[in-house]
Amino acid sequence: MQKTKKEKKRLTPNKTSEDALDLIFNEIKGIIDDDATVNNYQFFLTTIAELLEHVKNTPWPDKASDFIQEFYYPYDEISAVNRYMLFREPYRMYCKMTRAYYVLTNPLGKKVFQQLLEWYPFAEGKQILSTWPDNYLISQFRPTKSGNRVYFEDIRTQKKYPIMVDEKDQENFFSNLPSLFITMLVPAKDGYILDILLANEPFDLISSTIIEQMDKQQWEEYLMHWFRKNLLELVTKLYSSCNDRPTPEFYSAHQLKGETKENFANRLIEQDNSLRRFPQRQLLNEFFVKIIHAFPRLFAAQVNVMPLLEAVKQLFDDIDLNAELQFKDHPTDFWLYLILTTLPEEAAKFKNYRL
Repeated sequence: MQKTKKEKKRLTPNKTSEDALDLIFNEIKGIIDDDATVNNYQFFLTTIAELLEHVKNTPWPDKASDFIQEFYYPYDEISAVNRYMLFREPYRMYCKMTRAYYVLTNPLGKKVFQQLLEWYPFAEGKQILSTWPDNYLISQFRPTKSGNRVYFEDIRTQKKYPIMVDEKDQENFFSNLPSLFITMLVPAKDGYILDILLANEPFDLISSTIIEQMDKQQWEEYLMHWFRKNLLELVTKLYSSCNDRPTPEFYSAHQLKGETKENFANRLIEQDNSLRRFPQRQLLNEFFVKIIHAFPRLFAAQVNVMPLLEAVKQLFDDIDLNAELQFKDHPTDFWLYLILTTLPEEAAKFKNYRL
């Protein structure tokens, strides 16, 4: 019986995996060759956290799916809040951490880790890198300082871990840390490094009784589920609290005949429950007038203005233009990009406010 292409692909995972590794190795080599200042440890940690994103067409993601799906939300559970940067960006970083967790703890993940380590073009530090699957640490931390050194104190064990930061950056690094956060630490030459930091200051504190009852693996899994649950509840509550009147799915971006730009801007703002309550209404109106003036051809009867309103609301969060913006599937991202690149100074004013 002749096998289908899909069945043949399942029977040849090693060849596919090797091809994928070759592509990844070449990409890594190119980055290293272009930048002599690459930190061996930091770059390797970033690589394993991004590894599964680079091998989407190999058997690895399929084999990793059962493991990862324990930590990811089904898309239909988060589709309503995923358009908000307040949820989307922390959740993206959370998912990135779960992928690194897979590479360091799952038997297949460890095999991939070992292949990557053996190939890694840096000789220095390989012995320390090889200990990561045994010595990584995922926990909730609070930052402390002693002398000129930054430490992360594990709330579960009260142990303090020295963090590798350039001496000239110590003060700025420490001052920008949240008071409580989750991260993955791995050992390096002179301390520990991290690639992802998940702030959880607004969340309820975890009961000390719960913490004491768990071993290391149970604590890690509990902590990741705890973070995603609290993040979803926080953002859902924040945006649903403004829903005392329905927000339309479509509202035409058409300026009425004889309507001034100021009145047009005011009418658009009134369509969103959060924006219409913004206390600095004149500032918001002036900003919308500038957007209307900057992009006149995007305001037409057949254009839905709701993505624009969502984009403006995201200006009240920290915006990362380096994050993947999906213009085709997310018109909000398209508006966000236009605003931040065309009116950056005006947009920056809203970082000092909350909706």
